[in-house]
Amino acid sequence: MGKRARLIVLALAAWARIATAADLPCSGDGTASRRVQPSTLLSLGVGSDTSVRAGDAATTARMAFFLARASLCGKVPTKRGAVLYHLGYEPWNLRERARPDAPSWGRLFAAEIGFQPLSWLTLRAGIAKPSISFSHDEPEFSLALFSRSQAALALYPDRRIGLAIDAPLGAISASVGVYLGSRDAPLLHFSDGVIATGRLRIDPIGPTGTALSTGDDDPAWQSKFRFSVGGGGIYQYAHGAAGYAFSVNANAKWKPVGVALEYNNASHAISDLDGGIHSAQEFSLATAVMALRPYLECAARYEWYNETENSVAPAAKFHAVTFGLASYPFRHFLRAQVGYTLYLGSTKPADVVRIAVTFSQ
Repeated sequence: MGKRARLIVLALAAWARIATAADLPCSGDGTASRRVQPSTLLSLGVGSDTSVRAGDAATTARMAFFLARASLCGKVPTKRGAVLYHLGYEPWNLRERARPDAPSWGRLFAAEIGFQPLSWLTLRAGIAKPSISFSHDEPEFSLALFSRSQAALALYPDRRIGLAIDAPLGAISASVGVYLGSRDAPLLHFSDGVIATGRLRIDPIGPTGTALSTGDDDPAWQSKFRFSVGGGGIYQYAHGAAGYAFSVNANAKWKPVGVALEYNNASHAISDLDGGIHSAQEFSLATAVMALRPYLECAARYEWYNETENSVAPAAKFHAVTFGLASYPFRHFLRAQVGYTLYLGSTKPADVVRIAVTFSQ
């Protein structure tokens, strides 16, 4: 091994030691625990020839960037409580760029300030991802599969500007928020209406976390069975019309296994995928098994998606099965994924094959 190769290996190992002890980086939808936490996230790979507007993962069969992010976050203690901040810039998001109204400069995926006067209360204001459903809220770098479910992508808003209150009350966690309906998050477009959101999770006998994967679970809880139930939803009002969507879920974890069951229902919801009005139902069942902790994980998901309204395209009606394999050579720094989604139905997207590598730190 040459001198340059040895230096690269040593540098990667150093990053891995730092990342293993650190929290999930803010660029991967983690939360801050120190005063200053800069991080980046870059995902690239090869995807099959599919339709991004239909919610798939790639647009070409050649090498492509899927996602690029840079963020700065922190948690600063004061005498009256902790001040939290998060500024995140996303110059590239393949799914966002598929929209005709996507800005050429990218977007701010976070520009938020928060105050935590008590350990169980946080007040937040700015651009953030509303807390709505399990599959929608799952952190980007914790995804055991390469893509979220169709409901998470099509029925719920991704990033909005607004106000939110988080209350992690031990076994019960709650979050409520009010946001502007406009996707142009840095601009105050009140004419696009408002969105009210809410989310509740109950962990009766131990924490299940916000991810399907057991990779980031507290070691003290990994050998213990625990489960959670939860629900959430949105209410949208814009241009004299109202729409809503809601979700209920049940999760369980034990040793290397994580399981998530979820049901979503939407009526006249405005989609972030295509800007259309969607009414749909979805049922999904997903599992992830950390086969070789913490380096190798297998995952699978079944979903049934049935649209009764789609204002911009034929209503989608399909069953989908997704299989994935994820490797974490350096936890919280490097993730390699390979996955395949098979769609069956009368109106469905094309099948998806994806190989991706994600760097984050």
